[in-house]
Amino acid sequence: MASNDQTFLHDTDALEIEDSLRADYLAIRAAIIELATGQRTVRLTINGKTAEYGQVDISTLRTLRDELADELRAVAGRTSYKPNLVMTSKGF
Repeated sequence: MASNDQTFLHDTDALEIEDSLRADYLAIRAAIIELATGQRTVRLTINGKTAEYGQVDISTLRTLRDELADELRAVAGRTSYKPNLVMTSKGF
């Protein structure tokens, strides 16, 4: 196999991984929105495993979403960025 063929396969694998991570990210984001807008439970399948989450699991899902976003940035070759969140005494 020529070097160019190996590079193509590597790029194809990276794209498949990125697509899979992006699909998982979008599913988790949709689940967070559903739970935040009143749905009592959601079911997610990630890496072939299905789990059910309730409204009390929103923080867990947010953490998972953030971890997937970090992985997506790493696969895409970008550095990780996490914004600093500030909350005032008035809740802003």
